[in-house]
Amino acid sequence: MATYEQFREDLQAALLHLHSADYAFPASVCETLGCDLNEASTVQSRLTEWIASLAPALDVPEAARARQLYLVLHHRYVLGLTQEETAHRLYLSARTVQRTQRNAVHLLARRIWDAREAQVAAGRSESGRQTGAPATWETQVEQELRSLQRSTADATSDLQVAIQGALRIAAESVHRAGVSLTVEGVPENCQVRMHLSIAEQVVLMILAALERAVASGEIALAVAVGSAHAEVTFCASPLAAEAGVDLAFARELVEAQNGSLALDREGQARVVTLRLPRAQRPADRHTVLVVDDNVALVTLYASYCMHTHYDVIHVGQGSRLVAVAAEMHPDVIVLDVLLPDVNGWQLLMDLRTAPATRDIPVIVCSVITDAQMALNLGAALYLQKPVWRQPFLDALHQVLTAPPT
Repeated sequence: MATYEQFREDLQAALLHLHSADYAFPASVCETLGCDLNEASTVQSRLTEWIASLAPALDVPEAARARQLYLVLHHRYVLGLTQEETAHRLYLSARTVQRTQRNAVHLLARRIWDAREAQVAAGRSESGRQTGAPATWETQVEQELRSLQRSTADATSDLQVAIQGALRIAAESVHRAGVSLTVEGVPENCQVRMHLSIAEQVVLMILAALERAVASGEIALAVAVGSAHAEVTFCASPLAAEAGVDLAFARELVEAQNGSLALDREGQARVVTLRLPRAQRPADRHTVLVVDDNVALVTLYASYCMHTHYDVIHVGQGSRLVAVAAEMHPDVIVLDVLLPDVNGWQLLMDLRTAPATRDIPVIVCSVITDAQMALNLGAALYLQKPVWRQPFLDALHQVLTAPPT
């Protein structure tokens, strides 16, 4: 077996080629992960799972080293971004990303190597658990999700944000597996009774299980919303020979929130129906409409608002903002002015002149450092990105408690 130093060096190369279809992964990486040399897709999947296993708990501060190490690994290798793109996304310098990446790879290598050594020392066989699959992925993550669910029993989340977050993570894996994915009917402003991280993880579990069950087929996701429940349907076809779909843990999480998860067979298709109770909005809660094309950032804002009286709703296209705001009349709008489809400054002026939206306070939150421009055009407040949790919550409180002008 290779030495740890050789494995660590080979792991760096493997991560750089994680999404390369014709790359031959080094023998030391395959051996340590418990994969055959010709199992490229399995190596890719397990490395992705190992990176995911390093994700810290939600209560870990944004600036904590553990979170920074995980985010750099995720952006560089799971999302496949360059160091410059990663630095831009995480608001870090390129030099910091380079240094953090080096430390993160060392951490990942040590975790994988130590787990393998522990398995060898304990004399574990491959029956019951695939050799090399990260124990933390099946045990630590499950424990953290159960703990999170117990501590946030009354949490709610936006179903659209949860589904979009899961799709963003799963898209590359589904594409590599040769499975087409279609999505329709995902609603805006649909709050369900489940913590955002758990809802996202449940959707990911379902997609991963169905991806393994179909042979170069397709997965169709559709959402229907009733007065008391939201129903997400996943239809996967055609099934691979003797394909199994294990959703026991996902069902446990869903049922703990008084939801349901059903698995049916319809001819050559497997249909998973996820049914989640909708959350009713108490009178003392406030709706925060976030206008930003960066879904990851919206998810971050939603995490800031967990266990508060703020509910985050997302609109990704600026061209739809005035119509959506006029219909739902949120308590406050958080507006990014760098949008792909419209000029954010013009959008701010439109909000201020439209009769249905002119009384809604707007917080401009952008990398553009022009607070005076924002205030001149009618914004109630200006925040410069990156913005951390307490300043974000303080800004919401300030504009919502300000006397009318």
